[in-house]
Amino acid sequence: MVLEDEKLIGVVTERDVVRLSAQQQDLNRLLVREVMAHPVVTLRESDFTDLFLAVNLLQQYHIRHLPLLNEQDLLVGMVTHESLRQITRPIDLLRLRLVSEVMTSDVVCAVSDRSMLAIAQMMAGQKISSVMIVETCSTDNSLQIPVGIVTERDVVQFQALGLNLETCIAHTVMSTPIFSVKPEDNLLTVQQIMEQRLIRRLAVTGEFGELLGIVTQTNLLQALNPTEIYNLAKVLEAKVEQLESEKVILLENRNIELERQVHQRTASLSEAEKTLQELNQSLEAKVAERTQELWQINKLQRAILAGTDYAIISVDVNGIIQTFNSGAEKMLGYSMGEVIGQVTPEIFHDAQEVSDKVAKASKILGKDIGVGFEALKYMGIKGLLDEEWIHIRKDGSCFPVLLSVTVLRDDNGQIIGALSVTKDISDRKQAEQIILQQANRETLLRGITQRIRQSLDLSIIFDTACQEIQQLLQCDRVGIFKFYPESNFDDGEFVAESVVDGFSSAMEVHIHDHCFGEGYAAAYAQGRMQVVNDIDNAGLMDCHRDVLVQFQVRANLVIPLLCGNNLWGLLCIHQCAHTRQWQEHEINLVQQIANQLAIAIQQASLYAQSQQEIAERKQAQQQLTETNQQLARATRLKDEFLANMSHELRTPLNAILGLSNALKEQILGSLTESQLNAIGIVESSGEHLLELINDILDLSKISSGIVELKTEPTSVQNLCDSSLVFIKQQAFQKGLEIHSHIPQNINKIDIEERRIKQVLINLLNNAVKFTPSGGKVSLLVAIGSGDTWQGEATIPQQIRAMNSPVIVFQVTDTGIGIATEDLQRLFQPFVQLDSALNRQYEGTGLGLALVKKIVELHGGQVIAESQIGMGSCFTVALPYEMFGSSDPSTDMTDVTRRSIAGNSGKAIVPLILLAEDNEANIATLTAYLTALNYRVVIARNGEEAVAMAKAHSPDAIVMDIQMPRMDGLTAIRLIRTDPQIAAIPIIALTALVMEGDRERCLEAGANEYLTKPIVFQQLNDAIQQILTQ
Repeated sequence: MVLEDEKLIGVVTERDVVRLSAQQQDLNRLLVREVMAHPVVTLRESDFTDLFLAVNLLQQYHIRHLPLLNEQDLLVGMVTHESLRQITRPIDLLRLRLVSEVMTSDVVCAVSDRSMLAIAQMMAGQKISSVMIVETCSTDNSLQIPVGIVTERDVVQFQALGLNLETCIAHTVMSTPIFSVKPEDNLLTVQQIMEQRLIRRLAVTGEFGELLGIVTQTNLLQALNPTEIYNLAKVLEAKVEQLESEKVILLENRNIELERQVHQRTASLSEAEKTLQELNQSLEAKVAERTQELWQINKLQRAILAGTDYAIISVDVNGIIQTFNSGAEKMLGYSMGEVIGQVTPEIFHDAQEVSDKVAKASKILGKDIGVGFEALKYMGIKGLLDEEWIHIRKDGSCFPVLLSVTVLRDDNGQIIGALSVTKDISDRKQAEQIILQQANRETLLRGITQRIRQSLDLSIIFDTACQEIQQLLQCDRVGIFKFYPESNFDDGEFVAESVVDGFSSAMEVHIHDHCFGEGYAAAYAQGRMQVVNDIDNAGLMDCHRDVLVQFQVRANLVIPLLCGNNLWGLLCIHQCAHTRQWQEHEINLVQQIANQLAIAIQQASLYAQSQQEIAERKQAQQQLTETNQQLARATRLKDEFLANMSHELRTPLNAILGLSNALKEQILGSLTESQLNAIGIVESSGEHLLELINDILDLSKISSGIVELKTEPTSVQNLCDSSLVFIKQQAFQKGLEIHSHIPQNINKIDIEERRIKQVLINLLNNAVKFTPSGGKVSLLVAIGSGDTWQGEATIPQQIRAMNSPVIVFQVTDTGIGIATEDLQRLFQPFVQLDSALNRQYEGTGLGLALVKKIVELHGGQVIAESQIGMGSCFTVALPYEMFGSSDPSTDMTDVTRRSIAGNSGKAIVPLILLAEDNEANIATLTAYLTALNYRVVIARNGEEAVAMAKAHSPDAIVMDIQMPRMDGLTAIRLIRTDPQIAAIPIIALTALVMEGDRERCLEAGANEYLTKPIVFQQLNDAIQQILTQ
């Protein structure tokens, strides 16, 4: 309904929207006045005394909405097919009528791939409210099977979403499944299905599901035409009167005939009397039957009038009110006795509105129309339906209605009166006003949010927000106040303001409120707001009130601006000219805007912080680069030194060992026993020195990552036996017991045999060296994982916790043991735990360090356990294949790759696709991610994001949701539908922070969801998490 100054001036229906859509007109550029239907068929509330009047108007003018107006022509309600159908509910009559009697056989159909524009044009061209979507029967091409339906309401909703009618096809919009009935079903079945399914139309299908027609609420209303019921009642009344008259005449004639024949037919008198009695009984039964039918119809009429909340008023040809139902009494405040016999529309309508409408109608017809019954007669003949009017209650208050008017005719077609049906639409008008206000608030909020996303300049954001809020709330001053950081919330100044002329500006004014920090700051820091309708009656501290009076404030609304958990400032709304009662929707709006401003403040703060962190990272990275260069140079010099020393030491050592060996073998001549002993000492010392040199070089190479393992399948039994050979003689000399145990059927292991043998010999040598005479040294082997093991070795808990299978080599002794506090220094190079031991047992302190390096190079670990005086236990755990010998080539590749990685210290750098349209955010995030050693590629809208995902196949995508051309949600859905890139993990970013955002992002296909302003550590954690998954 279209109102102007609370007067109904036109109506815009779903059919109008469909017509405009079919013409491909831009609804955003059209005014309601340009497309509305005018004048509107209405029904005056005072005239709506008969339900039939409303039905006749709906049918006469082929309309579906009949406005009810009061005497002031204010809109008070509206009558529709649905409302009439719900209040009549004549079940007996519906049960007697069949679908085939009322259905529309000529149904407009379309196929499912037709565009919505073509369907809208079909609706507009043929003036229909729906198009049936059909497909051809697979067994008979001549039959059409209904699969859906598109209605005017679907087109209206489609336009409201701002979608393109031309590119969208019918099957994406149509309502499905389609509900249907058979031609032989009665109308009561149709009524029940419509009520249960909340629909207005049913397809009529045949034996094979083919489309035969359609039945709508209009068809039901036609089947229950109240005018026909009304006329039927009059015919029945006339019939009863006729039967009564015929009865009297027949009785009189029969009596005369009997009297004339009384003497002639005395013998047949009894039979004649019996016949007369039978005739009388038959006539009385017929009269009783007709009387009962008439009573039922009258009862139904009274129930309809009493049961509806519509105002139904009927008048005679003189405009005198004849019918005034209970709905009219409730709506207008009059009782039936007060208005029956009065003239309408003077009672319920605004005189000026009636005069204007009559003048307009007179101009259209070219003749004068009277204000009284002539006006009703004109509206009834015209078929006034759902036209907005203003009605006037008994107490003088005005309210809007939808009025429908129809004329009443007798059996000869002569006009005998008029019927108006009126609906109060006050609630709807209030709802429309609330919706309009809500739309304005949402537009403002979206505008501010968009500006926050487009800029990190707080001055621009603050100025825009102040101006928009001031214009929307029509207040005198809107300002953003910032506290001085060290003032304890007692001092600050306004950094942005919008103030109307006539009131002083608060900008560039240092404001001191010595009671604010103590009395108010704590509450604001917890997110509480201050709502003051009158500062003189709000119980404010005098010092705080004096500050407000300084700026002429009479009422204010103050919202805290929080940066994280800290109070940054205040959003202040001032009413200076007078006091003001702040409304709930105003408070909610300002709170939402304050939330967005807080986001902008925190985002700007994070941006500045990130720039500082990036600068610090770059400086640290430069220092690290210089340090690495120095380390690389030192490592190179060390390697050169070791190489030179190896050459310089090995050259004379080679001569010493060669000559001592020749002398020992007495090749150069015989030697005395003392000489042989001396030569043996020289040789053993030389070999010890060579061993020392080799250990130093091996440790250096392994530590530098330049050793490349040459692994091959190795027998565990042979490995252990060959290692034990080296220490048996020494153990025999000390009187030590040697024990070993190796499980049977153990698989070969993929190792470099020389290196692991070096590990075992080193551990066995230490065990023999530090075990007194009579002690015991053991070499035990076990395989397994978790709690399942095969072998005699005692498995440490640290190795049990490993999930993968391992092989364990364990060397135990009953020697002197090691203190617990010394165990952590055990594997450090050039370290011996006790200098006294170094004097008693020779050694460099390199053996265990070399053991640890070799084991780790094989992907294993070594664990030492010991107690003073209780001996020691060294456990070496290496990877193991449980179900067969490992593939040498495969394992060789793995070990080689580990060596290369250990040498270079580099790994594959993950590639991140950043989809973001804001240049400041792009710069910040790119710098941060690059500083964390990620590679980054940039997409500035959704289309670029999809294309670059296909081109680069990134390891992860960071997707902003609000982007131009194509938003982030659409881009995510397209990526998830492309098998080539569907598995790439996606992190969604958004700044709206509205309820349901997280669910929409995850439903679209995002793996994770973060809100702006972004906490960088959270972003890095999210990236790490999805990369590891």
